[in-house]
Amino acid sequence: MSDSEALQRLPDYSSLCQVREALWGQNEVRGAAIMVGAGFSRCAKKVSEFSPLPPLWSTFEKAMLGRLYPGEQKSYDPLKLAEEYKAALGAHALDALIRQLVADGQWLPGDLHTRLLSLPWADVLTTNWDTLLERTALPNPDRSYDVVHTVHDIARTRAPRIVKLHGSLPSHQPFIFTAEDFRTYPRNYAAFINLAQQVLLENDLCLIGFSGDDPNFLQWAGWVRDQLGSNARRIRLVGALNLSVSQRQVLEQRNVTPIDRKRQADPIWRQ
Repeated sequence: MSDSEALQRLPDYSSLCQVREALWGQNEVRGAAIMVGAGFSRCAKKVSEFSPLPPLWSTFEKAMLGRLYPGEQKSYDPLKLAEEYKAALGAHALDALIRQLVADGQWLPGDLHTRLLSLPWADVLTTNWDTLLERTALPNPDRSYDVVHTVHDIARTRAPRIVKLHGSLPSHQPFIFTAEDFRTYPRNYAAFINLAQQVLLENDLCLIGFSGDDPNFLQWAGWVRDQLGSNARRIRLVGALNLSVSQRQVLEQRNVTPIDRKRQADPIWRQ
């Protein structure tokens, strides 16, 4: 079975087609933006066989548990765990952990980075600290992205942009990670919240590289729901999500349509 045939057999294929149509302006609902999470960084190329994999939330959780609660096997809220780590060991220790695990210099953008950014997204939002997206070389010289590292960059850039919502290596800090960072984000980074709201009013939003319980995804979906309510266009969460019926229902009640690939091949939308 070809990749195309496999995609057409997905229960969520019609939602995938709606994203494609918005992306390429093929119906009255035009415009699509994308938010990229940590899972997509695993499409990167390693510089060498010794390069580590890009980290997931579970990677950070394991590392922090090893320092704070050695030997324990319990599961913790990663945002609260990061808060404890910072309180116990200091902000410098949390910063050092991020720099250790997000070994940005050990990875190069992969083929899927090029293919993703070659698509006509209105904007690309990301919660990732690595620089894989902005280091991606695009074959079409007419397709380029301005990079927004801080709120001060918003006024001097124009779409399409790569917007680094949670900080960026090597020096654009703070890195948004702890429960307190997320609690105060709408106040401290109101310009980013406003930018994301505008993107969501004008475009369908596709999320890739997130799981259904990813803290970044949950926080941003909640902020959008609080601010825009029914005025927001549909959010589509794409991935091998393996959701239960009840998990899917919860997402749909939050204006999030899952496109669950499970173990199918990675989809790339073409005109």
